[in-house]
Amino acid sequence: MASANPISAVNSPIQVDSEAEFDALISSSSVPVLVDFWASWCGPCKMVAPELDKVASGNAGKLVVAKISTETLPQLAERFQG
Repeated sequence: MASANPISAVNSPIQVDSEAEFDALISSSSVPVLVDFWASWCGPCKMVAPELDKVASGNAGKLVVAKISTETLPQLAERFQG
């Protein structure tokens, strides 16, 4: 089993642009990854974005906030629907 690579203290959300990038992030992160699935047309998504910025900033080194556009990567969003 490969050990996780440490991710530097990221203090802002990371925009994920591909499934491969997401898979690499979650498999290599030594800290939890909080995922925000969002869409440009989504009002609540826009409202929560500043709060996620605060979460990322206040928890740098403890977790990573990843932002995934459901418009760009709908297949990734579908992967996590329960």
